Amino acid sequence: MKQKTKLQAIEVLKQILQALHEERFSDVTLIVDESKIENLEEFLEFVVKNHFESVDEYGVFVDDYDFEQMTFYEYDDGSGFEIEYEMTSDSDPSGMILQLEFLYLDNDSLKCIFANIDPQ
Repeated sequence: MKQKTKLQAIEVLKQILQALHEERFSDVTLIVDESKIENLEEFLEFVVKNHFESVDEYGVFVDDYDFEQMTFYEYDDGSGFEIEYEMTSDSDPSGMILQLEFLYLDNDSLKCIFANIDPQ
């Protein structure tokens, strides 16, 4: 995977985390191209209000030497990749994994699909 592609995906992830941090749930529906979750806005509000004190923005320092926050999984067929990002709250791992899928498009861009927020 090209570094440029990773940076594009991370930028989308940053925007989503910023919107969740500020509890702008409807904005997430504008950031992603598609969602596997029906009623994404309601789902996000429920998850954030019931599982987080506050969702940390991207890049918040976590004082845990064994903590791997983001993992990329490339699809074997070359159609795209998935990001699993362990969300944090107040600089502590939350045990909740944000899953995003990215598909390669012909014009060198990415299609972002919101897959889920799942307990680890």
